[in-house]
Amino acid sequence: MDNLFATRLSRINLQFLAQHFVWLASFFIAINPAAAADQRNTHSLENYLKGLGYEPIPLKRDHGNHLMADGQIDGKSHDFMVATGCTMTTVDSSIARKLKTLKILGVQLEDSVLGTITNAEARVMTIKLGAARFTNQPAYSKTLDLGGHTDADCLLGCDFLFRNFCLIDCTSQRLYVRANEPSPQAEQALEESLRRSGFHEIKLHPTSGLVMTLSGNVNRQPVKLLVDTGAVWTALDYKQARRLGIEKQFTRARVSGIGKIGSAWMDRTKLKSFELGSMSFTNVDVGVADLSGWKIGDPDHSLADVDGILGPDLLAYNRGLIDCHNLKLWLQP
Repeated sequence: MDNLFATRLSRINLQFLAQHFVWLASFFIAINPAAAADQRNTHSLENYLKGLGYEPIPLKRDHGNHLMADGQIDGKSHDFMVATGCTMTTVDSSIARKLKTLKILGVQLEDSVLGTITNAEARVMTIKLGAARFTNQPAYSKTLDLGGHTDADCLLGCDFLFRNFCLIDCTSQRLYVRANEPSPQAEQALEESLRRSGFHEIKLHPTSGLVMTLSGNVNRQPVKLLVDTGAVWTALDYKQARRLGIEKQFTRARVSGIGKIGSAWMDRTKLKSFELGSMSFTNVDVGVADLSGWKIGDPDHSLADVDGILGPDLLAYNRGLIDCHNLKLWLQP
């Protein structure tokens, strides 16, 4: 798989104190009476996708609830986080120092997602995840200081996910990749199979910064949410509290971000109603925080009209399958 890549970093890492949130149990999906059925569903979907030309990459959740993959960068073992809230693939600066830049190589890269990459400081690397090998992968460098809440050496951003036609199974913890674009027939067969299995589809919308958003309703009011597998919980921006008619319950938890983003207090609320596509949920626990540090709601940013985050808690609990190529989120409540 010879592929290339993108621009800016924008992701959210939500760190909560577990004792303040009653929905912690939703993260431990495997510990329930349906675990055996979930395992059968995992194998069934995996075998089906293999038949369509997808390569499965096992994922696991770390202590911060991030989706992680074991892999290699230029032959050395590293930990990768699958982060749909991150625009571009980013490696920790300690690793980036050992990688060659476009300036050193004296080349430009033609990217299938972003066109010509001319940034002289972009790194180029070979990534190995499971049985899949990705050559000429560009990445940017940043100190991935997440307060000790993850051991990630590299964030796999939307550039990587789009370029490699990725599917993310948030419940069964699999990343599926392809060497080339799936045929229309394969796409149609997959979508029909998911519908027959009880999945509901929701259209995703990429921003100018590549990250994906979706539209929904909270307490009968419209909202736009960033789909972020790199977060920990679903959360709404505190500026939307009055419009959405929600009451906050204070906690001692904080939201932490990378580098200069800093942190903010995280409260919680229970939504009377939450609608995504054709699905309707009631009494849903979510976080409430000042998300301005992550540019959510910033009038000068691509996330200006975003009201919050759809995190891996609701994605995992509702068997979320993110189709990064076709820009669809599939949920099976």
